[in-house]
Amino acid sequence: MVKKLVAVGCSYTDDCYIFPVWPELLAKKLNYKCINLGQSGSGNECIFSKALDALVKEKNIGLMVLMWSEFQRMDFYLGDIKKWNNLHYNVDGVIRNMEKWKEDVIDLLDKNDYNNKKHQINRTLRFMYSIQKLCKMYEIPFIQLFGCD
Repeated sequence: MVKKLVAVGCSYTDDCYIFPVWPELLAKKLNYKCINLGQSGSGNECIFSKALDALVKEKNIGLMVLMWSEFQRMDFYLGDIKKWNNLHYNVDGVIRNMEKWKEDVIDLLDKNDYNNKKHQINRTLRFMYSIQKLCKMYEIPFIQLFGCD
Protein backbone atom coordinates (compact mmCIF):
# COMPACT_ATOMS: atom_id res chain seq x y z
CA MET A 1 0.00 0.00 0.00
CA VAL A 2 1.40 3.39 -1.01
CA LYS A 3 2.02 5.79 1.85
CA LYS A 4 0.59 9.32 1.78
CA LEU A 5 2.18 12.71 2.15
CA VAL A 6 -0.35 15.07 3.75
CA ALA A 7 0.60 18.71 3.14
CA VAL A 8 -1.29 21.60 4.70
CA GLY A 9 -0.61 25.31 4.32
CA CYS A 10 -1.49 28.58 2.60
CA SER A 11 -0.61 29.83 -0.90
CA TYR A 12 2.91 28.36 -0.75
CA THR A 13 1.28 24.93 -0.52
CA ASP A 14 -1.83 25.43 -2.70
CA ASP A 15 -1.75 23.55 -6.01
CA CYS A 16 -3.42 26.41 -7.92
CA TYR A 17 -0.29 27.24 -9.95
CA ILE A 18 0.69 26.11 -13.46
CA PHE A 19 3.87 24.56 -12.05
CA PRO A 20 4.21 21.75 -9.51
CA VAL A 21 4.38 22.96 -5.92
CA TRP A 22 6.54 21.53 -3.14
CA PRO A 23 4.05 18.89 -1.87
CA GLU A 24 3.85 17.29 -5.31
CA LEU A 25 7.63 17.35 -5.74
CA LEU A 26 8.27 15.94 -2.26
CA ALA A 27 5.64 13.20 -2.66
CA LYS A 28 7.17 12.18 -5.99
CA LYS A 29 10.64 12.07 -4.45
CA LEU A 30 9.36 9.90 -1.57
CA ASN A 31 7.18 7.78 -3.88
CA TYR A 32 4.12 8.76 -1.78
CA LYS A 33 0.62 9.73 -2.84
CA CYS A 34 0.16 13.49 -2.40
CA ILE A 35 -2.79 14.76 -0.34
CA ASN A 36 -2.47 18.53 -0.77
CA LEU A 37 -4.77 20.48 1.55
CA GLY A 38 -3.18 23.87 0.88
CA GLN A 39 -5.43 26.87 0.31
CA SER A 40 -4.35 30.40 -0.55
CA GLY A 41 -5.00 32.86 2.26
CA SER A 42 -5.28 30.20 4.95
CA GLY A 43 -4.50 31.22 8.47
CA ASN A 44 -3.21 28.92 11.17
CA GLU A 45 -6.62 27.90 12.51
CA CYS A 46 -7.56 26.64 9.03
CA ILE A 47 -4.22 24.85 8.67
CA PHE A 48 -4.60 23.24 12.10
CA SER A 49 -8.18 22.17 11.41
CA LYS A 50 -7.37 20.61 8.03
CA ALA A 51 -4.41 18.75 9.54
CA LEU A 52 -6.54 17.48 12.42
CA ASP A 53 -9.26 16.31 10.00
CA ALA A 54 -6.63 14.50 7.89
CA LEU A 55 -5.18 12.76 10.97
CA VAL A 56 -8.63 11.37 11.73
CA LYS A 57 -9.70 10.58 8.16
CA GLU A 58 -6.63 9.47 6.22
CA LYS A 59 -5.02 6.07 6.59
CA ASN A 60 -1.41 5.14 5.87
CA ILE A 61 0.09 8.62 6.32
CA GLY A 62 3.83 8.35 5.76
CA LEU A 63 4.55 12.02 6.45
CA MET A 64 2.56 15.11 7.45
CA VAL A 65 4.02 18.52 6.59
CA LEU A 66 2.45 21.71 7.92
CA MET A 67 3.60 25.01 6.48
CA TRP A 68 2.24 27.51 8.97
CA SER A 69 1.16 30.93 7.82
CA GLU A 70 1.58 34.39 9.29
CA PHE A 71 0.00 35.05 12.69
CA GLN A 72 -2.19 37.95 11.56
CA ARG A 73 -4.88 35.90 9.79
CA MET A 74 -8.27 35.09 11.27
CA ASP A 75 -10.12 32.11 9.76
CA PHE A 76 -13.81 31.30 9.43
CA TYR A 77 -15.16 27.87 8.55
CA LEU A 78 -18.11 27.89 6.15
CA GLY A 79 -19.14 24.22 6.27
CA ASP A 80 -16.92 22.50 3.69
CA ILE A 81 -13.22 21.65 3.79
CA LYS A 82 -12.63 24.03 0.87
CA LYS A 83 -14.97 26.67 2.28
CA TRP A 84 -12.68 28.61 4.57
CA ASN A 85 -12.52 32.39 4.46
CA ASN A 86 -10.26 34.75 6.36
CA LEU A 87 -9.47 38.25 7.44
CA HIS A 88 -5.99 39.74 7.61
CA TYR A 89 -5.01 42.13 10.35
CA ASN A 90 -3.16 45.10 8.92
CA VAL A 91 0.56 44.93 9.57
CA ASP A 92 2.65 48.11 9.70
CA GLY A 93 -0.19 50.09 8.10
CA VAL A 94 -0.44 47.81 5.05
CA ILE A 95 -4.06 47.01 4.18
CA ARG A 96 -4.34 43.30 3.34
CA ASN A 97 -8.08 42.73 2.79
CA MET A 98 -9.50 43.23 -0.69
CA GLU A 99 -13.16 43.55 0.33
CA LYS A 100 -14.24 46.70 2.14
CA TRP A 101 -16.43 44.82 4.64
CA LYS A 102 -13.40 42.83 5.76
CA GLU A 103 -11.44 46.01 6.28
CA ASP A 104 -14.37 47.44 8.27
CA VAL A 105 -14.33 44.38 10.55
CA ILE A 106 -10.56 44.68 11.06
CA ASP A 107 -10.93 48.40 11.86
CA LEU A 108 -13.59 47.56 14.45
CA LEU A 109 -11.38 44.86 16.01
CA ASP A 110 -8.42 47.26 16.08
CA LYS A 111 -10.50 50.00 17.73
CA ASN A 112 -11.55 47.58 20.47
CA ASP A 113 -7.98 46.36 21.03
CA TYR A 114 -8.43 42.86 19.57
CA ASN A 115 -5.36 43.07 17.32
CA ASN A 116 -3.14 41.43 19.90
CA LYS A 117 0.06 39.96 18.44
CA LYS A 118 0.94 38.12 21.64
CA HIS A 119 -2.43 36.32 21.54
CA GLN A 120 -2.03 35.55 17.82
CA ILE A 121 1.43 34.05 18.39
CA ASN A 122 0.32 32.05 21.44
CA ARG A 123 -2.70 30.71 19.52
CA THR A 124 -0.44 29.46 16.73
CA LEU A 125 1.99 27.91 19.23
CA ARG A 126 -0.96 26.00 20.73
CA PHE A 127 -1.91 24.73 17.26
CA MET A 128 1.67 23.66 16.59
CA TYR A 129 2.04 21.91 19.93
CA SER A 130 -1.30 20.11 19.56
CA ILE A 131 -0.51 18.76 16.09
CA GLN A 132 2.95 17.71 17.28
CA LYS A 133 1.45 15.75 20.19
CA LEU A 134 -1.21 14.13 17.98
CA CYS A 135 1.28 13.09 15.30
CA LYS A 136 3.47 11.54 17.99
CA MET A 137 0.46 9.78 19.51
CA TYR A 138 -0.53 8.35 16.10
CA GLU A 139 3.15 7.63 15.33
CA ILE A 140 3.05 9.74 12.16
CA PRO A 141 6.28 11.45 11.09
CA PHE A 142 5.78 15.19 10.71
CA ILE A 143 7.54 18.41 9.78
CA GLN A 144 6.42 21.90 10.77
CA LEU A 145 7.74 25.03 9.11
CA PHE A 146 6.79 28.62 8.31
CA GLY A 147 6.27 30.09 4.87
CA CYS A 148 8.37 33.07 3.90
CA ASP A 149 7.18 36.64 4.21
